[in-house]
Amino acid sequence: MPFWLSLTVLVCELLAFAIPAIVCTVCNSKATRLGHPVRGAVAIGWGVLGLVVAISLMLWFFG
Repeated sequence: MPFWLSLTVLVCELLAFAIPAIVCTVCNSKATRLGHPVRGAVAIGWGVLGLVVAISLMLWFFG
C-alpha cells in the first residue's frame, strides 16, 4: 500500500473519531452554562478517541 494512501486513511479515521468528541465538548460547555453538565459523555468521547488513536498509530507503525 502506498505511503500517501495509508496516511490519508489514518488521518480520515482519526478525524472521524475526533469530530464527535469536539462536538460533545462544545455542547457540554453550552449545557454547563444552562445548568446541565454532561461530563460523562465528554469523557467517553475523548476516551474512545484516545483508544482509537493508540490502536491506529500502533497498526500504522507496526502493521
